[in-house]
Amino acid sequence: AVIIGLGGTGKWVLTYVKKNMLDTYGGEMPKTVRLLSFDTTSEKASRDGVPQEEDARVGDIQLDKQAEFVYLGGNIQQICREVRDEGRHPHIRSWLQARTYLQTADSDAFDISRGAGQKRPFGRMAIFYDLQQLVQSRIINKIETALAEVLDANSRQAPVEIYIVASLAGGTGAGMFIDVAHLTRWFANRQIRSGFAIRGFLALQNTFRSVIKTEHVQPQVFAALRELDRFMLVFDQH
Repeated sequence: AVIIGLGGTGKWVLTYVKKNMLDTYGGEMPKTVRLLSFDTTSEKASRDGVPQEEDARVGDIQLDKQAEFVYLGGNIQQICREVRDEGRHPHIRSWLQARTYLQTADSDAFDISRGAGQKRPFGRMAIFYDLQQLVQSRIINKIETALAEVLDANSRQAPVEIYIVASLAGGTGAGMFIDVAHLTRWFANRQIRSGFAIRGFLALQNTFRSVIKTEHVQPQVFAALRELDRFMLVFDQH
């Protein structure tokens, strides 16, 4: 299996999964399982000096910062200006409302290295920002490597299970989950001959009712589900 966690929720879930597996398998991760966490914040990210997210840790267990955790960051303000002023990046211009965000958002909001700020398009931009690195894309490198390592350890040639875990109530996971699923399926089709399945575990707004007011995130959860429904139909046609 390859288990991919997106955003803060995905990172926490993968940390618990790692703890359970280490407890079950005598302190070692099974060679046929790989964990990948993609997030737009590093350890204890802060905005204006105020901590935004607690570091994911279960007891003394954390995700490995080199092999299991993938930090996706950068500043997307220049790309937004290029979309608005020069009409560049047509693959982004079709869905990113650059003009609106440049008029309404503070400059700090475009620094997605400190989180997507519950803006789904900014969470999605983390992927496009990374893919612009081409050969050095961390997403492509990590997904390809994880699939290859699982296949090398899969002596029984069993079908590979791919799980994607995210919350739809924030910006990072809700903005990334469809593109990550698409990229993962594309690479799996190229690499895996024994068969595979991709399954999503998506936390909705009610999951967080005890800690936040969910009324303001419900519309974006609904929009994310509509997009998922649309993309599933498109994939089915091909």
